Amino acid sequence: MISRALYIAFRIVIPLLILGAGVGGFVFLVSLNKEPPRVPPDQPLPVVKTVQVEEHGGELTIELDGSVVPFREIPLSAEVAGRITYKSPHCRAGKLVQKGEVLFRINEREYQLAVDRLTHEEEQARASIKELNVQIESAKALVKLATDEMTLTTRELERVRMLARQNAASDSDIDIAEQNEQLARRTLVTQQNQVRLEQSREERLQFGLALAGTQLAKAELDFARTEVKAPTKGVIVSDPAEEDSYVQLGSPLATLEDTSSVEVSCSLQMDDLYWLWQHDAPQVGSLDFPAIGTGTEENDVQFIDAATLAARNMPAVPVDVFYELGGQRFVWDGKLTRYEGAGMDDRTRTVPCRILVQNPEAVSLRSSGNNSSPVMAPLALLRGMYVSLEFHVEVDPRVALLKVPESAVRPGNVLWLVRGPEGDRKLERRTVNVARIVNGFALIPAASSGLKSGDLVVTSPLATELSGQQVQLPGDKTSADPAAK
Repeated sequence: MISRALYIAFRIVIPLLILGAGVGGFVFLVSLNKEPPRVPPDQPLPVVKTVQVEEHGGELTIELDGSVVPFREIPLSAEVAGRITYKSPHCRAGKLVQKGEVLFRINEREYQLAVDRLTHEEEQARASIKELNVQIESAKALVKLATDEMTLTTRELERVRMLARQNAASDSDIDIAEQNEQLARRTLVTQQNQVRLEQSREERLQFGLALAGTQLAKAELDFARTEVKAPTKGVIVSDPAEEDSYVQLGSPLATLEDTSSVEVSCSLQMDDLYWLWQHDAPQVGSLDFPAIGTGTEENDVQFIDAATLAARNMPAVPVDVFYELGGQRFVWDGKLTRYEGAGMDDRTRTVPCRILVQNPEAVSLRSSGNNSSPVMAPLALLRGMYVSLEFHVEVDPRVALLKVPESAVRPGNVLWLVRGPEGDRKLERRTVNVARIVNGFALIPAASSGLKSGDLVVTSPLATELSGQQVQLPGDKTSADPAAK
């Protein structure tokens, strides 16, 4: 009995006691390894650099690229037919010619003979008119004599009739008197008709004289056209005609490029054009247009024409045309003058425009990398030059612009503003519309951005960008985040 109790104690009770002691010891040891409570240390607020938003005053500069194109190209053609007897040595492609210089001379002998012949015909017509005037004067004198004779025969007829009433003349005497009177009348009518005929001949000869004068003028014009002169100062682009060759009327002789002025072709975005329209923009109340719907068709048409003219007129914006050569930058004065075409380019969705440089030889040096080096300026703007353009736009004072450094504008046209007093400064996200980037500054319309002059804009990079995040400026006192305390 005792041995059985010992057996149970050794087999069951003692292992259970040992197991319980092990579990209790593990729990005790785990309780001794408890992690102490964590207390976050005080962290300083992120320091950001800021600048103040400023108002942009004065003009707005728009930078573009363009290409120099001829102001005009003048094709010179033969205005008369004939053999070329002279070609100027300057009339070669690339040569410069002066205004009025004779470039070609076509054989003028035939045209000189035509001038001489028509000159003689005109003199002959004048002589015929002079001869006819003598005949008219003679005919008028004969009319006067016939009139006097008619008067005498009429008196004689009256006397014969009076004598016949007194039985002093016979009927045969009356017949003879009447016959003489009719003969005198017939002679008078014949002379009067001759005067009218001569006068009509004079009118015909006057027309002939005028025709001869017109033909003579045409012949003199053709004779003058045998010399082809340069209509303006310029450079010969092409010269297909050669000396001793025969040319027909209208045959091309040469092509002259006018160098007195040049144009620069460029393409403007609609955003650029918007700011150009602000240049010298009239006040709304100053437009001298009749009111829409006046009830009269004439006034409505005048309003449409005036509005169309105002929309199509290109503002005369001054433009600086730059060309870099040898590390130096040269500038010409230009002016935006017109659209090139009727609207936008379908392929590029831009508006082609032309800039006029009235004096392509008036060049000045804007900047130089080495002031001690000699300045070798180009003689003039030449076609094909790839140039830089700066449009100087006087912004309408009604359109307020603010400027911030370009580095402050984050991707997506986002600005981070710092709001609040010292110790409670927080970030605020603001998406804006950047009008232009000029000289490292972003120009922003004040009306649509909600910004005002004096606002603080972050320019330094941010590790995290979170609206409402607390920050501090370099001049602020260091403080911990009160929320973490």
